[in-house]
Amino acid sequence: MIGFVATTMSAFDAVLDLEEIGDMGQYPPVIAKVLQYMRSFAEIVDCGIVGNEDEASRARDRVAQGDCDLLVIWPMNYTLDTVVLNLVFGLKTPLVLLNTTSQPGLSGALDFAKIMENSAIACMPTLTNVLLKNHIDFRLIIDLCRNNGKALSVSV
Repeated sequence: MIGFVATTMSAFDAVLDLEEIGDMGQYPPVIAKVLQYMRSFAEIVDCGIVGNEDEASRARDRVAQGDCDLLVIWPMNYTLDTVVLNLVFGLKTPLVLLNTTSQPGLSGALDFAKIMENSAIACMPTLTNVLLKNHIDFRLIIDLCRNNGKALSVSV
């Protein structure tokens, strides 16, 4: 049994004051493809998209109640570390953090759509550092979407 959570920052639109950011409608079709693949080899507890501490706590409870053997967290765009900490605190479930951004960083040459598509890269150092500082074991998987499903896995 695998618990799956996509993360975002619910208040993103308040930070950037752009209507397009508040619309999370572009994510469900992408998530559905990943879940379809995962369902080919495991049962999934789909906790949906979470973007704040309260939603993260509810998702953590679903993972615990689902008796999951693994928790996969996929930051879809910028995600606060407090969201991820609320997802994992108290769980004994092994953790995988997915980094599927197509750019290694954000350059000034990217247009708005590319920046938003790759905004999760900006939170990866913070997320990995907070997990390490709190002695939470995890595996970081990168490059999943760029290499036809082949991924580089980094254990930490």
